[in-house]
Amino acid sequence: MGAEGVLWLENGEWLQAKPPKMSVVSTVGAGDTLVAGLCWGHMQSKPKTELLSFATALSALAVSQVASVLRV
Repeated sequence: MGAEGVLWLENGEWLQAKPPKMSVVSTVGAGDTLVAGLCWGHMQSKPKTELLSFATALSALAVSQVASVLRV
């Protein structure tokens, strides 16, 4: 949802996280970064509200940079 944030529905409960305002340079990789943050949060057994906020913040940071994708 871009600047409007992320909605998450689980067992009939809606959660929303809104990213901080960022200067958008490129949206390339923002979704991948969000998914990576969600995966990391699950692996760390973070509460869902915390991991959604973390993943949203990571995605917001990603749009402020060019070529923020990790290359291995």
